[in-house]
Amino acid sequence: MATALRTVLVVGAAGGIRRLVVAESIARGHTTRALVRDAARARGRLPAEAQIAVADVAQPDTLPVAVAGVDAIVLTHGSAVTAGSGLVRHERP
Repeated sequence: MATALRTVLVVGAAGGIRRLVVAESIARGHTTRALVRDAARARGRLPAEAQIAVADVAQPDTLPVAVAGVDAIVLTHGSAVTAGSGLVRHERP
């Protein structure tokens, strides 16, 4: 059974292995949107075919435009964490 082409949103797309997820999605024929915080940085790292959506998962009001019309979301977003006293705290790099 063939998989229908989809619009895929990759969250956290410009870093590390996440770029490979974007490239693989495009190679499989999907329209691929990369959710990033810095468009200029992402444009230099991602395939030209990737759509760029500037948003921040920590700022929900920036997300509606990024997720509009997508069929699937791949969450590859990582974070720096510090553990201590049973608590985990998110730290921005």
